[in-house]
Amino acid sequence: MIDAAIGAIREQTRLPLFYQYLDLILSDGLVTPREHKIVGYLKTKFKVTDDAVEMGLEVLLVKNRL
Repeated sequence: MIDAAIGAIREQTRLPLFYQYLDLILSDGLVTPREHKIVGYLKTKFKVTDDAVEMGLEVLLVKNRL
């Protein structure tokens, strides 16, 4: 579905949407090897930098601990 929809997703909404997916993946506090592959796939599709992924991971891990 991502492949089909990516053209319709505006550039300015890609990062927030990526963070929503990342939050869902991190909701149990673990990133399985399969989830890691999904994050890499989404990072490429949404054109998210490594720094933005790292920052998002840090923030969301703290958020999910609260």
